Amino acid sequence: MPLRPVYSPLLVKLLKGAVYSESLADWNGILAHESPIRDYFHLIGLQLVVHEQEGIALLRREVDEGDVDTLAEGNDAPLVVEVPLESLVQRRPLSYPLTLLLVLLRERLAKIDSGELDHSGARRLVMSSDEIQAMLQGFLQENFSGTANLRNLNTNVRQATDLGFLKALRGSEEGRFEVMRLLKIYLRPEVLESILQKLRDHADQLES
Repeated sequence: MPLRPVYSPLLVKLLKGAVYSESLADWNGILAHESPIRDYFHLIGLQLVVHEQEGIALLRREVDEGDVDTLAEGNDAPLVVEVPLESLVQRRPLSYPLTLLLVLLRERLAKIDSGELDHSGARRLVMSSDEIQAMLQGFLQENFSGTANLRNLNTNVRQATDLGFLKALRGSEEGRFEVMRLLKIYLRPEVLESILQKLRDHADQLES
């Protein structure tokens, strides 16, 4: 029986989701065995993507450029964004409020990186539910503070967490969420601008 390669545990972790540089042993292992790991996943139609600057390694389906991050009108929702799940098994249509939430969070990350948003010199973006609500309030209906809308907000935050874009914190930061830099990978600047334009078009339709 052939021996399992030393990087086998890393294959499993990558299939479960993104690996961050904070997990130092896993991160160094991926960098050390990047070539064979890449070859292994290529055989099953997956692409290893390593962003050293952001400190993220993840898998994506091998598709044509421009086929991954798309936004289109849907039948059951006012807006649909197809974002590959971290498992890369399927793509999930997102509602307009959830799409808006992800876009606004992505913009916050960009402002931190550019220094436009003062966040105590840290690259981490951590927000409370109240801060997320205040961020969204100006873009959604005026009675956004109503019970139903707050329930929808919690649903959208939970969905963003399930997708790996938010991380619920524990301990002294209970009730707060870290915006994961994985969001920068899926919403690249050119994709972000395209989605923003579609969001503006959708908002114009609601007002007309």
